[in-house]
Amino acid sequence: MTTTDGAPHAGRFLRAGDVDQVLLADARDLLALPTLDQKLWVALS
Repeated sequence: MTTTDGAPHAGRFLRAGDVDQVLLADARDLLALPTLDQKLWVALS
């Protein structure tokens, strides 16, 4: 993940079952979500 200013953001992930989840520990993690690789997104329905 990268931040909005282009600097790399070291995101942390948690594996729950067979799904990797992004850990949102602070506001920087939340702000970096739009730069997360879309292959890592999971659709919930």
